[in-house]
Amino acid sequence: MNLKLTSTPIRLAFAPLLAFMTLAANREYLCDFWHHLARGQAIVEQRRLINEDWFTFTVTGQPLQDVNWLTQVAYYLLYSAGGLDLVQIANALLGAAA
Repeated sequence: MNLKLTSTPIRLAFAPLLAFMTLAANREYLCDFWHHLARGQAIVEQRRLINEDWFTFTVTGQPLQDVNWLTQVAYYLLYSAGGLDLVQIANALLGAAA
């Protein structure tokens, strides 16, 4: 069997590879990350969805529908398991897969 490596697989891998390297090397896109991490921690520790704002001093206690709760829990669990580096690698892998 004679396998030939053509330029097509290389071209197809270029965009995901570039996305992965960019996201894995750059932390500036994590501007709201700490807020999401804190909400994920609160959800895990309380074992319930947090339907009020705990983290904004101007509207503390006001009702809030948090549509990002599942991602926030995932961020918190990843951060607990491996710190910011693991979260960043997971984000980079998801970005490359997309």
